[in-house]
Amino acid sequence: MLMNLHGLRFFIVLSLFGISITSCRKDPQVNLDSSSNPSVVLIVWDGIRLEDMINSDGSLREDIVPFMKQLSVKSNSFYTARFHHQGYTYTMAGHLALLTGQHFPVKNDMSGTAPVPTILHRILHDNQVVPEKTWIVATKSKICSLNNCEDSICQQIPVPSGMCGLYGVWGPIDSRTFQASVDVIKKHKPMFLLVSFSAPDIIAHTGDYEGYIKAIKQADHYTSQLYSFVSSLYEDSVMFVITTDHGRHDYDYTGHGDKCPGCTSLFLLINFPFQNNVEKLFDTYSKNTIVHRDLYCLTINFLSINTHHGFCDIN
Repeated sequence: MLMNLHGLRFFIVLSLFGISITSCRKDPQVNLDSSSNPSVVLIVWDGIRLEDMINSDGSLREDIVPFMKQLSVKSNSFYTARFHHQGYTYTMAGHLALLTGQHFPVKNDMSGTAPVPTILHRILHDNQVVPEKTWIVATKSKICSLNNCEDSICQQIPVPSGMCGLYGVWGPIDSRTFQASVDVIKKHKPMFLLVSFSAPDIIAHTGDYEGYIKAIKQADHYTSQLYSFVSSLYEDSVMFVITTDHGRHDYDYTGHGDKCPGCTSLFLLINFPFQNNVEKLFDTYSKNTIVHRDLYCLTINFLSINTHHGFCDIN
């Protein structure tokens, strides 16, 4: 019954966007009202506990995430605090879920690799573009390990581009990740870019709550600057996504890793390059829980990727 309800909900969303419900294969009739050269920028704020950035009524706190709050109310934006993590609430597993729509017990260190192709691999395979059109830019070194893939498809394509482990004198700092992202966008104008700001998670682990909140504010600021830059460069052809890889314990913000509500309750903001059907999408999803599969399938349909082995098919 749960599978049927999920399928019905996703059927509705795909139908709203005019997407084939029998398959996500590339179809010339598929129309997402975007340009002929769609791109996706996925911004990940590492390790944000939802309750630390929302008010009691569920609205975003303007004193902590002013840009995100401003963006969330745009007519071409979709925001929800009902993005549910069904898998492993660690950094590597969370990033992998965002890139594959699936949950795997991947190692949470540099040895962690993708057991299936990520969105970056599928772009390289399906579109036959150069590796510089797919990027991971992250403060933490280990996240670029997800560019390594164990699937046979990945043996046929080059490794996606990555720039991770952006450290300063005192350790990882998100300002370098921000600047590296700007440089990548300027030089390569990627079709898919994941930017991971890790300071919130790193600082929270030290027990510095004020520093953790400050890092969230900084992530919001960097995201604002990236959004402005991307919007001017891509000319209304980019889907801009803001989310987190995992939350934090309800009972102890310094940790995460289990299935407590604090770890599994996430936020999701999508800004589309078009306005049609966004309100209907919100009406459909605002009262339901979104999972990683939903975001993944919406992303690959936006990018018109067809090599997903039926994962997004509705049976």
